[in-house]
Amino acid sequence: MLVLGVGAGGPARAAASALSTPATAPMATAPTTPAGAHKLVAGPGAAVPFASGMSLVAAAAVPYTWRPGCPVGPAQLRMLHLRYWGFDGKPHMGRMVVNESVAEDVVKVLRTLYYERFPIWEMVPEDAYHGNDNRAAAADDTSGFNCRYAVAS
Repeated sequence: MLVLGVGAGGPARAAASALSTPATAPMATAPTTPAGAHKLVAGPGAAVPFASGMSLVAAAAVPYTWRPGCPVGPAQLRMLHLRYWGFDGKPHMGRMVVNESVAEDVVKVLRTLYYERFPIWEMVPEDAYHGNDNRAAAADDTSGFNCRYAVAS
């Protein structure tokens, strides 16, 4: 599941106090490329250009969102490192786990959102919320992969 957007809190939440988690702290310098990651890519046209990186995912990095029996294994996942605009009007660096088959497309979408200055409240892997979609939504988290049992609607 890929969740992109302002989520449950939306713009009204932007008026709330500023989020101060390390995952969303403003970037003072250019992000570094994690070991095994692709080179960071900067785009034209922004005072602080869009930046992204991609790295492999080990099972230990997704202890709450992946388990044996999931249709994709950790080897098929990628950790994206993406710059985004926060509701505070500042660029932040976030992380998102996605299936490798859509990773480049997700980067393209987030690049477009960045250059449109579309605000995102928070971008951390769903594991930060122990795989609990309701907790992630309540925090207005923009996240990606979460292997869980589907509920019929």
